[in-house]
Amino acid sequence: MAANTAPSEPSKRCRKPAVVDIGSVSIPIYSPEEHPRITFHFPRDSCPRVEHSVIICFRGGGYATCLGSGDGAAAWFASQGMVGVEVEYSTSAVRAVQDWEVAKKQFYPDNAIRDAECACSLVRDVASNGERRASLGISCGLSSEKIGVIGFSAGGHLASLVATPIRTNPSDPPPWAPNRVILCYPVISFVGEGSCEGAMSGSIENFLGPQIWTLPGQGYQSRAECSTELRVAQTAAMAPTFVWHTVNDDIVPVEHSVMFWQACRKAGVPVELHVYEDGEHGQGLALGNPRVKEWTTQVLAWLGEWALPVQCYASVAQGSADRSPEISLRGDSMNAEEVY
Repeated sequence: MAANTAPSEPSKRCRKPAVVDIGSVSIPIYSPEEHPRITFHFPRDSCPRVEHSVIICFRGGGYATCLGSGDGAAAWFASQGMVGVEVEYSTSAVRAVQDWEVAKKQFYPDNAIRDAECACSLVRDVASNGERRASLGISCGLSSEKIGVIGFSAGGHLASLVATPIRTNPSDPPPWAPNRVILCYPVISFVGEGSCEGAMSGSIENFLGPQIWTLPGQGYQSRAECSTELRVAQTAAMAPTFVWHTVNDDIVPVEHSVMFWQACRKAGVPVELHVYEDGEHGQGLALGNPRVKEWTTQVLAWLGEWALPVQCYASVAQGSADRSPEISLRGDSMNAEEVY
């Protein structure tokens, strides 16, 4: 399998990656419960008249914690002209780590999936309801039609679950279904080769509970239902998807991303896959790895005008039609290039 060592030319519009925490608002997913929560990170000089794209972030952690790799991703997307939202979600160790009252219920997948779906639904509701934004002290405009998800490692598995609601009506998708999907070295399959061994078995147990191994076939049916490469074909209208992985990831094999890419291709889902030659598991934004950090530039090019440069806010807010051709790419109409 060849690594992607010569990616296509990124858009000149994309700026040098930088993480800047510009400002945030945190609200509970299930009010009045304090946890789990979602935290909005806003772009600098944002304007209520500009409907900013939103990227909802699920960090990794093997379903033992939701505070694994992907730290700073929401703030980084905000620094690129979007609104980043970081999601807390229930995990097997959540009570010991954060003492969430809402996490008393066991077991496990219903909690994590419910948290993710409700978080995405809440973001869409806030985006479409100006009065609710005002009540939360959010002055930044949000687009209810440009809401994407990004997930890292096990968070990538959760993001891919949210993105593959089975047998939904394409003309009436559930409110949590995203408009774009970004998966970073994701866990995809619970039934693939090696899934019952090592770190993968730990993620499965944390997600489905220790009783999974006592079921017939080590709970194959339950594991298959949570294997998102098998869900793509059953999803009525899956959003365009961007995936990246490294060849020498020894925790989540690159084959997970390849399986998902193949499933998307077979189902006719626009998909772009980037495979890098060198980089251990858990890179996060990978801004310190010169061989991998290029994915940030590539994902901005893929997002197109979702990543609206900060300097364009004023002209858009004033209704200016004089827009630089460097940012004229329409993310809604682009067909994602397949890079493999």
